[in-house]
Amino acid sequence: TQSGAGTLTFGAGTEALTLTFKDDSIEISGLLKGNLTLTPELALLPVKIGTADELMAFAALINGSTQDRNAILTEDIDLTGRTWTPIGNNTNKIYCGTFDGAGHTISGLTEVSGGYRALFGNIGSGAVIKNLTVEGSLDVGANNGGGLVSYARLDRADGTVVLQNCT
Repeated sequence: TQSGAGTLTFGAGTEALTLTFKDDSIEISGLLKGNLTLTPELALLPVKIGTADELMAFAALINGSTQDRNAILTEDIDLTGRTWTPIGNNTNKIYCGTFDGAGHTISGLTEVSGGYRALFGNIGSGAVIKNLTVEGSLDVGANNGGGLVSYARLDRADGTVVLQNCT
């Protein structure tokens, strides 16, 4: 294991994905298509998210193959004009990490794709969502609507999710 900063960029232009490694975090920017696999040591570091593109890349990461990554917001984020795919977007992609809003707001959540109509579509045992404000106006339909969390699945032995200081 080696500490220190560094940057890896995959692709180019608008199709690039950049990982910036710092001593205490990994920042992901750009578009993510496919799966991203991290070593166990790197997987423990929270992903720092400060833009709408980074939040969308994090959702793609979770909805790809890594449901237990932790994240922390570094700025308020505006999703106005964007179609959002929820973090944990189906019954096989269940978010189980810790998402710390750090007192920030995600606003403009109005267009959501898929059956889960919320910022977090499907969360599972062990998930922690805290210190976050979500603003927007959703047509939640008849099923699986929620704004912050659409569905909580408690099927592991510990059987808990935590929503703390969220509005």
